[in-house]
Amino acid sequence: MTPTKQPHSHGQPHEPGRHDHLYDDPMQNEDVAHEHSDVNVRAVLMFCFGLIAVTGIMMTVVYGLFWTFERQAKANDPIVTPLAEPAGQLPPEPRLLTNEPQNLQRFRTQEQEILKGIDDAKKRLLEQGLPIPGSGRTLPLAASRRADGRFRARPAE
Repeated sequence: MTPTKQPHSHGQPHEPGRHDHLYDDPMQNEDVAHEHSDVNVRAVLMFCFGLIAVTGIMMTVVYGLFWTFERQAKANDPIVTPLAEPAGQLPPEPRLLTNEPQNLQRFRTQEQEILKGIDDAKKRLLEQGLPIPGSGRTLPLAASRRADGRFRARPAE
């Protein structure tokens, strides 16, 4: 880089190899210096301010769109009828199960109660026999155990 001969602030030209610095630094590289024609600071600042302005305008436009869409969505929402159930009230039965194991155990217990009643009725029927309609007599029954452990009733011989 060739040194330029520009006048000092007091009107004197630069001496070759000498720049008008605030400090005379022996570590200063003469080949690395700022040229006023390198960067147009005004143009860079104008670009930054323009970018900020455009960003602000776009943010305002997007906010306006969100506000408009929200208002349209509220207008399209269905009107809740007065017959609708109030909040906090449970829906009618049957409901979804929230504790399946407990519900299954309760169901099995109820079924066992019903089956126990049926087994008791079968035992009484075997003890008393089948009533014969119109005669007032009973037909005696004999029971045999099946392979699955249940009884099978048949007329006694």
